[in-house]
Amino acid sequence: MVAIVAFALLLLAVAVPNYVRGKLPFRQPQPVDLSGLKQLDDTGLELSGWTTVDLRTVNLGSGAWVMQTLMEDDTASTADSPAPATLLLHPQQGQSGTRSQPQMEWTDIRGLGNAQGDWKEDRQRQFAFEVTADDGTSATVTTRFFRGWTTQKTYAIAQWYAWETGGHPNLTHWFQADRRARLDGRRQPWVAVCLMTPIEPLGDIETARPLLERLASQVQEQLMENAFVEPSRVGS
Repeated sequence: MVAIVAFALLLLAVAVPNYVRGKLPFRQPQPVDLSGLKQLDDTGLELSGWTTVDLRTVNLGSGAWVMQTLMEDDTASTADSPAPATLLLHPQQGQSGTRSQPQMEWTDIRGLGNAQGDWKEDRQRQFAFEVTADDGTSATVTTRFFRGWTTQKTYAIAQWYAWETGGHPNLTHWFQADRRARLDGRRQPWVAVCLMTPIEPLGDIETARPLLERLASQVQEQLMENAFVEPSRVGS
């Protein structure tokens, strides 16, 4: 019995410091399969009830974003006229090092607004939603929800880091999810997401919340089903 206890203490003495330093002793994480994420550059996301009217790559602040301009279909719109929206995606760029970790600045989108004048932000708050993918994987997502405006236009905006089992604008939540994945010998790939829709000049962003919640749920679901691909699923 004493020998067993001594062995357990020795095991903890080795494992805990390695864990704190991010070196898990038991299972080496498998390489992240980025094939699904790389397709976003060429195809964007196919979203039910929305038509893509433009798809391009734009350089904003600290990196390149996929910018997908969307128009809500007449049959899907609950408003008097179909709503436009802009979807910005920045997927994980590499399998290791800093390129494997979220590095984007949410202030990058000011690059879009600055072309119209001085960009300002206010009315910051959050909204959350839940998504279940076709394979049963569920995710709880929290977004950063705020108003961005210039002298010419005003937008309601939602932003979050998306991963397969969740999403949050605060990087700490992704690091926690990635640490849990490492315990299973995996990593947690990610995509930075920004949704924008125009509202009345200096208008109330709550008027756009239902549309952004609906669109954000579709974006998260499509990322979970088509972009986040684990090595074990490839070819399945």
